[in-house]
Amino acid sequence: MLLSYLSFSLWILSMWAKPTPPTIYIIGDSTAAQKVKKVYPETGWGMCLGEYLAPEVVLINKAVNGRSTVSFRMEKRWDSIQKELKKDDVVLIQFGHNDQKLDKPGTGCTPEEYAINLGLYVKEARALGAYPILISSIARRNFKEGVFQDTHGEYPVQMKSVAKQSNVPFIDMHGWSSKVLQGLGEQASQAYFNHVPAGHENYPNGLADNTHFSPLGAKEMAKEIARQLKQLNSPIQAFMK
Repeated sequence: MLLSYLSFSLWILSMWAKPTPPTIYIIGDSTAAQKVKKVYPETGWGMCLGEYLAPEVVLINKAVNGRSTVSFRMEKRWDSIQKELKKDDVVLIQFGHNDQKLDKPGTGCTPEEYAINLGLYVKEARALGAYPILISSIARRNFKEGVFQDTHGEYPVQMKSVAKQSNVPFIDMHGWSSKVLQGLGEQASQAYFNHVPAGHENYPNGLADNTHFSPLGAKEMAKEIARQLKQLNSPIQAFMK
């Protein structure tokens, strides 16, 4: 009788126990990557994501400036991550900005090739028991006569298609950020990007960068990614603030 009671009690405790926190890996390009002090105030959204995670979650940002679905694999960066992946780890995948560079061998690829590459990342992550999540590229701040203009073409469309075909969670940051930029307008949206006046210690001549983020922009992008992650039925859901 006592043994049965203890077994039942342990079962109840196991039902209420919080699951083991996953390790979260970010793979992608400069919009997500960690930044060194010499490029401040440029900030990647991956640097801010931890603010929205429970403290016990390990966040490993492996995104690298200038990388694409092609070069990240060619440089064996994905190989090293695969060696570390364990069951229920989460892989946030955001490429696209550099895949467009068809004139750059070893980096650029067509939208169709991009889709194939993404599918392979997904397949390999799943084979190791990990949980891949696709995140489309964040829109560049590109306006013509005050009207927002998309610069990513078919690449976000292809990612959405891969997500649907592979039944992979998809966070449409391209669509969301495009609407945000449109809503803010050309002038106000500048605050989200790395625009620096002349005289800054890292940018003596100033800078007008409409791809990479200011600390404010990176935080807003991370906040939206976290909001959507919280809605997903995934190993990360229980560990979102």
